[in-house]
Amino acid sequence: VAAIIVAGLALAGGVAFGLSKAFGSGGSSSSSSNAGRTPSLIVTDAAAALSTVRSFRVIGTTTSSDGTIALDLQVDSGKLKGTVTTGATTAQIVIIGDTVFLQGHDFFAKFAGQAAANTIGDRWVSLSAARANLGDITRLTHPDQVARCSIQGPHGTLAISGTSSIDGHTTVQVQDAGDM
Repeated sequence: VAAIIVAGLALAGGVAFGLSKAFGSGGSSSSSSNAGRTPSLIVTDAAAALSTVRSFRVIGTTTSSDGTIALDLQVDSGKLKGTVTTGATTAQIVIIGDTVFLQGHDFFAKFAGQAAANTIGDRWVSLSAARANLGDITRLTHPDQVARCSIQGPHGTLAISGTSSIDGHTTVQVQDAGDM
């Protein structure tokens, strides 16, 4: 019987990563397998499993100079799609290679001005990743890089911050205090 190992981890800024990985047999089917384990070990194990997957989902929040940013992103085979929300403003985002596609009238009004938003409307805009000025979000398209950064850090103090559910699987959330 295939077992599902599910782990959750959060990196600096509070972005929560949920990971489901199916194995042929053995293993654990819930977060109870993480009982008594240190946050560092949970992050290491989740990152090791992440480095072997082709797709994963990122759900969580992070902070920037513009305030809190909520992410709901699906990564599959080097492509990313989902939503980025800051305040009451949401943009649809797709990343393929080094090209970022954005859609969202209110998003453009907030970050490029009302005149630009009126010109763009609800059409998709294509930008190079560098020009989109979205920081490290393009790195999320590579599970191996996400895994490597999860393990190597730098990390602040890691602590188990609770559990949640991703696609019906219980996950353990590990929070990085950001106090490096």
